[in-house]
This record gives sequence, structure tokens and C-alpha cells, in this order.
Amino acid sequence: MSHLTQAEINYRRIERVTNLYTRFTIIFSALLLIGYTLYWVFHKTKNQKLFYNHFVPQTALIISEKDKNDKLFSKAVLLYNNKQYEEAIEKWKEALVKKPKNDTIHYFLGMTYLAFDKENDAIFHLNKVLINSNSVYLQDAYYYLGLANLKANNPLVADKYLSFVTNREVKTIQDKINF
Repeated sequence: MSHLTQAEINYRRIERVTNLYTRFTIIFSALLLIGYTLYWVFHKTKNQKLFYNHFVPQTALIISEKDKNDKLFSKAVLLYNNKQYEEAIEKWKEALVKKPKNDTIHYFLGMTYLAFDKENDAIFHLNKVLINSNSVYLQDAYYYLGLANLKANNPLVADKYLSFVTNREVKTIQDKINF
């Protein structure tokens, strides 16, 4: 065994402490980064929580008599009802090419996007429903536009859309909006 000088012994101690400190710093930084990332991925604002408390994807879209003969429309409804939202969206888009102003297709596409957590796309299509003031989906479109805007953290816009809904439950949602 070789004899080490006191300076060499001290140097090796410092080196070990430095290596330990470096490892600790790297591990702590990684854990901090993971924690911060998880917080932002899973953190929901009060308005987003309000959305999740009130939005339940419709369990079954119903086809009207006039739409039963449209195979593309029927296929999209079937996919939606089976919770195959991504595939349903593709079929709704195809149907929209054939009937670009159809409020029913826009409504169902908006609902599918909302169920698929694509609130901005849902907002776009639900707004198209509002163009037809005689749409049977008008009240529902206002309601879901309000909810979609809550999820998108647009509380003023959400409140505006919800104010057009005649349902009494909506007032309780409006009272809980965090501006």
C-alpha cells in the first residue's frame, strides 16, 4: 500500500463530497422538474373543474328520420356512441364536406370534439350552429359553448353564452365562474 500525503487524502475527500453534492443536485433538479411538469399537466383551474363537474358526453346521439338514410352520418353517430371519438370526427368532417352549413353536423362534430377534449375545435363548430336561429340544437349549443369556454379558461365568454340558456341549472354554473 502506498503512503498518501495529507494533501492527497484531503483532495480525495473533497472529490467524494463534490461528487456526492453533484449527484444530489442532479437528482433534486430532476425530481423538481418532474414535479413541476406533473403539476402543470394535471392541474386544472377552477373553471376547468367546473367544466368537468357539468360536462358529461352524451351517451347516445340519436339520428333523426331524415338523417337515417345518410350512411356517412349514421356511421359517425355509431362511432360516437361507441366512444370512438377520433374516428367519429373523421366521419363528421367527411359529412361536412357534403353539407357545409348543416347545423346538425356542426353540433354533433362540436360535441364529439368536446368529448375528445378538443374544446377549441368544439367552440368553432358549436358557433356554426348559432348561425341558424331556428336550429333545434340552439339552446344546447349555447350551453355547451359556455362549458367549452370554461374549459378553455375564457370565463367572460362562457358567461355570455350561458346567459342565453333558459335552463335554471345554468344560473348555478354562472355563480361559480371564476373571473
